[in-house]
Amino acid sequence: MSWQTVEWCLAVSARHPAVTRAAARRWLAGAGAGEALVRLAERAAAARAPPAAPLLLACVAGARPLAGAAALARVLAAVGAALAPPRGAALDPAAALAARLVSDLHDHAHSDHYERLVRDLFRLNILVPRGDPRLSVDTWCEVRSSWQDGLAAMPRDARQRALQQAASFIHDQLFLDIKDLDISKIENVVSPCAELVWVGAGAEGAADASRLLLSRGGGAGGGAAGGARGPEAAALRLLCLSARLCCPQRGEHALLDAVVGSASDPDAEDLTEAELVPYVHDLLFRAVYLRTLFLHKIGSDDDEDEESNSKTWCDTLLQDEYLRDEFCRVLYDYIVIYLLEEGYQFWSRYDLIRQAKQKMDSLLEDVISASGPSGRDSVARALDSRALAAGYLWPLARRWYPSATPAPPAADAPGLLHTLQAGGAGGADAAAQYRARYVVMLHSWHAAHAASLEPAELRRALADAARCDPDLVINAYYRHNHTMLYDRDISDLPWNDVLSNVSVVEFLTAMVETCGWEAPAHHWDFTTITMCSLLSSLEKSKHKWSCSKVAMLARAALRLFAAVRGFVRDVRARALRQQPAPHVADLMAEWTDIFAPDTHHNLFTIILHVLESCTTMELTSSKNCVLEALCSTVELMEWEALGKARATGPLALAALARRLAARLLRRLAAPLVLDDAERLSLWSDDSSADDDAEHERPEFSLDYFHDTFTQLHEIVEAALSTVVLGEATCELVTTSDSYSMALGWLLLAEIIASVCHLARGDLYHHYLQIYRERKYVEAVLETALRLLPAELFAFAASTAPAAPPPHYASLFDAAPDFCAPERAAEEATEVAALACRGVFSALCGPGAGGARGWWGAAPGRAARLLERLVRAYVAPPAARQQLRALQQRAAELADVEVRIAWSSNEVTCLYTVEERVIELRVWLSPAHPLTPPRIAAADELGPGANTHWVALYLAYQNGTILNALKMWTQAVSAKVESSPQCYICYCRLHPNTGRLPRVPCHQCKNKFHNLCLRKWFATSNKSNCPLCRSTF
Repeated sequence: MSWQTVEWCLAVSARHPAVTRAAARRWLAGAGAGEALVRLAERAAAARAPPAAPLLLACVAGARPLAGAAALARVLAAVGAALAPPRGAALDPAAALAARLVSDLHDHAHSDHYERLVRDLFRLNILVPRGDPRLSVDTWCEVRSSWQDGLAAMPRDARQRALQQAASFIHDQLFLDIKDLDISKIENVVSPCAELVWVGAGAEGAADASRLLLSRGGGAGGGAAGGARGPEAAALRLLCLSARLCCPQRGEHALLDAVVGSASDPDAEDLTEAELVPYVHDLLFRAVYLRTLFLHKIGSDDDEDEESNSKTWCDTLLQDEYLRDEFCRVLYDYIVIYLLEEGYQFWSRYDLIRQAKQKMDSLLEDVISASGPSGRDSVARALDSRALAAGYLWPLARRWYPSATPAPPAADAPGLLHTLQAGGAGGADAAAQYRARYVVMLHSWHAAHAASLEPAELRRALADAARCDPDLVINAYYRHNHTMLYDRDISDLPWNDVLSNVSVVEFLTAMVETCGWEAPAHHWDFTTITMCSLLSSLEKSKHKWSCSKVAMLARAALRLFAAVRGFVRDVRARALRQQPAPHVADLMAEWTDIFAPDTHHNLFTIILHVLESCTTMELTSSKNCVLEALCSTVELMEWEALGKARATGPLALAALARRLAARLLRRLAAPLVLDDAERLSLWSDDSSADDDAEHERPEFSLDYFHDTFTQLHEIVEAALSTVVLGEATCELVTTSDSYSMALGWLLLAEIIASVCHLARGDLYHHYLQIYRERKYVEAVLETALRLLPAELFAFAASTAPAAPPPHYASLFDAAPDFCAPERAAEEATEVAALACRGVFSALCGPGAGGARGWWGAAPGRAARLLERLVRAYVAPPAARQQLRALQQRAAELADVEVRIAWSSNEVTCLYTVEERVIELRVWLSPAHPLTPPRIAAADELGPGANTHWVALYLAYQNGTILNALKMWTQAVSAKVESSPQCYICYCRLHPNTGRLPRVPCHQCKNKFHNLCLRKWFATSNKSNCPLCRSTF
């Protein structure tokens, strides 16, 4: 018979009344009908026959199915095969059919085929996320509900077997062939796990089932994803570099031993993407799973009791030892990511770290918000126990539980020292932080130099820790000079020796910041000796500046330098309020005469070596630590402190400037301008002495940068060659060479603008000429407008009225500080932020005239783009700067009253001359400084009416309103003083109109006011000159 005939027979036999006959039921249970049911199942799963599914369900569903056991097994196998692999249009009908079969065959839950179909539906739920076009939402939900019901119907041993198979499948999906972080995949895979546990094991078996699911994961000390703990070692290294883990090496932590073992190697291997991705993958898997499990509702969705329906299992499950331990391990590994997010901002895959950190913050916040006091106390106690027992990163894991009361530590707890450091590093109590550093210093010193301290001395000092008296260490140093690493190469010295010096320096820094004003003279002597001598040691160790030992001590010594320099700088101001001790008052002179030349010589030498060796070196955490410390220190350094004897050769001003380091150049900007002014003065004197000879202009600081500026600009322009100005923007890949070149070029453009901003007088005009000849501003505008953030470009390029995005305003009126703890605005990369700043500097700097010319000749779209940017982001701060400068220095204008209307950017100048008030008004345009201001005198015929030259000065010579008003008042005063007196009213300015005499006598050439002559003629009844009597 054909298959159509067989299916017709099936349909007839399965209907009433035929189904009640024994012959029909025997035929339905036979082999022939079984073959037909299998074909029917295949067609129903493939959606090739819409009536096939109802007929199949009529034959196999129910407590007593019509089909035989063998046929039923084959039908379930055929439907299950249609679910794997989950591709094609037939997936939705096959999934719906499988879900119906599982729901209707609970009485067969003990069979292997039923168990296999439940497993296939579970896998389908994982492999096809909700919203996938291959499966409708209704079918997806039906699949999820059916495998849960099927799992619940299975015997206990079958459920246990299903849990094991599900755990194996989950780990295969997540941890085989991990190439990149995929959070959505992790969430999709983990989403059914909570229901799997609750249905398969129940609340009483949740811990055992979780152990099964998490057994292949990592955890603190567990070896995530195959035993790689590189991220944890990197986090430990960061803590050591930042002096938050001043722990002597005792061989008690394998990862720390590895960090210490490579501490002298400048090329030690750092964090790699191959280590981080599996680590983060495993951490997020465990965190997402625990969050899903803990937040499972106690009540069902149909429960009418709102209180039980909103309550979760979080507190109950956190009382279980295994689940609590797993959550603590998640908190531990979170600290690893937290530290990496803080210290690896330089890394090419920092986006991966940041993405993981943000997701972990969200997950942990959900769990902690859902837990009550009992759950929080349970976790806090567990963390305290681990912190005191194991130390290292465990004390930091408690940062999510700051309100819980910590358990009192035992005096001999192994992790006590680390717990003290963790509490002191981030605590708000400065006194507690100071005491913690003191205790850490004593322990670290004793571990490295036990022979220099008597045990009784150490016990007394620890018992009296509240005084924080460093005399014990100072006296030990004077007895054993080798204990402090002064004036020697430290790169190959023992770890504990370097660590002890770091702890001493950290304490001295805290002492200067906390109680430097009250510190006795011998404490200050030890502090300044330590600062100078360790900087000398760093200079001797500069060949290995990138190894962990040198980097660790460099950061500490540079922080001490910054603390001492800041304290000395503030002594004079504080002395006006509080009488200083004689040795404190002497610090200012000692700094200038003794400390500054030596420390600055060592610092500049270190900086030069670092800059020379950074050109081809890959950045690591140790190198980044030194670079960040140097960037902060440069802000406090002064090139003049070197003295003329040492400011030669490689430390000469021009040689330092040619290194083209942005932070260094910003600090050298003022000395460079003064040096240029001195060269210009000598050149002017030589030119004046020898008028006939031609003298070539001296080399200015702008000339140092020109070749590099041009080369970088050519590279950036090549990268942007396909981007049409005004029509598109380009977001460069942050890890590309083009991005680095664009960043360097924009930084250099910003430095050039800042140098010009400091110049005055003739030097400024020379800078201005250089700017115009080399077309700097045109280059900056053409490139910066193609590097804007995409959102900002969309706003500026649009013609529709819309409010400007407010978060970009700060990028225009202030140079971004990329070494600040907070990175640049998340909405913009460093290049995009500098592009915004470049637009502002081009319009408000020495090239403003060139910017206006470029705007006038630019294509229509580019011109409109620039104008809208200026109106939204440049004009408001630029106008405020102009008006604020005028307000602050208005007193410099004699006999002038200045009124400012801030809302309309209007300035009114009232100048009093010979008891008359002459008025001038200036309106800054909404597109200032792109379009010139509007200027008007109140009296168009008065002595202040000639304002055309004022407008030219403001528009084309980058003039300020203050200088314009100064020149206008001088011009008005000169015009009035040079004007003859009217010999009728004996005034230069008419008492009523305020105008100058303008009507001349043709005979005697004297001038008179028009109104005065009319009155003279009217009262004298004559038309004669009042002086020469000749007829007018």
